[in-house]
Amino acid sequence: MAERDRARAYRTKVIGIWFWVLAFISGSTWIAMWHIPTTSVCYFRDVWLLRSLWFQNLAMFDQLKDLDYTTGQQCVLFAVRSMLSLYVAILTGVCVFVSRSAKGIPTANWPGLIVLSVSLLGFLFFWDGFYDQYHGYRAEFTYRTSDSINMLIAKSILRMISVSTLIVVWALQVIGLWHRNERRSDNK
Repeated sequence: MAERDRARAYRTKVIGIWFWVLAFISGSTWIAMWHIPTTSVCYFRDVWLLRSLWFQNLAMFDQLKDLDYTTGQQCVLFAVRSMLSLYVAILTGVCVFVSRSAKGIPTANWPGLIVLSVSLLGFLFFWDGFYDQYHGYRAEFTYRTSDSINMLIAKSILRMISVSTLIVVWALQVIGLWHRNERRSDNK
């Protein structure tokens, strides 16, 4: 097996191990938060730093005040979303760290990547929230006032994975650019 194939196999193995460990911990956290006393779980709603682990919690905090969710449900929502975003951030960091030595990363379509990034992040920061007017295929992805807390968490996971993937793509582009510049300087 060539050195490049061994490096790729190593990266795949490390990322796979981290993925499955964090997937198990994520599921355990999701289940455990429903059984932890409400006063402990509510720290994730009441302490700004813990609530801001997932940036959408900050906007949803104001929106949930006017909805019919109980205090315990709100606290579980903020706690699980904050913890899951922390786990996704760890997995993102592992992917970038393990891939830092990867060579041959293809160059992205920079204008397309920039437009995609601005569109996704702009939507998540400014327009994503509770909206019951969507129908059809978009209704499955929007937060609806009739959704259960578990459904809101599940819909949040998709957003977390999207942001994480965007971060990994940008990091790999920077790594690839660095490797290409390093090769050019070696050839001079």
